[in-house]
Amino acid sequence: MSEQHSVQRPPVAPARVTGRSADGTWMLAVLCPYCPAEHRHGGGDGKRADMTGTRAPHCQGAVRLPHYEIAPEESRTNWDREQSYAASLLRAAEEEAREAARRESAPGPATNQRNHELRALTDATGQRGRTGRNSAYLAAWQAKNKRSGR
Repeated sequence: MSEQHSVQRPPVAPARVTGRSADGTWMLAVLCPYCPAEHRHGGGDGKRADMTGTRAPHCQGAVRLPHYEIAPEESRTNWDREQSYAASLLRAAEEEAREAARRESAPGPATNQRNHELRALTDATGQRGRTGRNSAYLAAWQAKNKRSGR
């Protein structure tokens, strides 16, 4: 799925300031709500680090994960509850990815039509009941040669 998940609210992840970069941007360490890693995000270049707002998770690979919000780790947020909420979002995203993969691998109408044609050719050339992937190809080849008079 190419769109971001629609969730009631993003999970909240704890952030702490780790310093400033050479250009003056505040550097934040964020404990990811989806994986056990600590991600790095920028916190602006003002007098104080901006420890609010939404961030994109760095750990999203094949599974599209919802963005998360950050808050100072010393805030009164219930981090265990947020981690549990994020885990439920991760499970939903993984299930959605599995379902999308199943849909993409399902044969379409053109594939079904071609399979039907190959089965008909297999039956018409006496290859029915023979095993192996070459049976249908042999049947198609024989039918083609029969039509062209070879």
